[in-house]
Amino acid sequence: WRFEGLEFDLMSGGGRGIDMTTSAGRQLTVLNMYIHHAAIGVSVNGFVATSPYDQIAIVGSTVSQNTGTWNLYLFAYRLAILGNVLTGGGSHSIRIETCQGCVLSHNQVSGAGATAHALKFHAWAWGSAQAAWNPGGTGQYSEKIEISDNTFQSGNDEWMVGLGPQNNISDERMRN
Repeated sequence: WRFEGLEFDLMSGGGRGIDMTTSAGRQLTVLNMYIHHAAIGVSVNGFVATSPYDQIAIVGSTVSQNTGTWNLYLFAYRLAILGNVLTGGGSHSIRIETCQGCVLSHNQVSGAGATAHALKFHAWAWGSAQAAWNPGGTGQYSEKIEISDNTFQSGNDEWMVGLGPQNNISDERMRN
């Protein structure tokens, strides 16, 4: 799927700008988009995927004034988030549940919700079987990650960027 040069105004704030949750497509390009007033700007949700998402690129887009949870909520093997402006949201501005081969560069990220991070990055829980992402529940690392040349502005939380498990119970491993 490719979305380019469009504006999505979800005026009520109750929907998702781009939702790949049940899509048969495994690749996604979001280029020069303006998505605003959504509950979630872009959702690539791996909980219901029958095969892993791969080759996700979100480039040169603005996702703002979201009223629900995340600007970007993503699961992907290979992921590029490049040159975007991401503002507002009720929770983490960017939440990445798992990734193997990711680049986040030249983004401006601000306005996370109270007690939330501008960027929250972790992995699938070890011992939790989730479709094609984690067959047999053996676990999977988030790894091969490059985060550079971004501007993060703090909201109300004392941690702007959270890398690692979402709590002290979940075994969600990252490396490299």
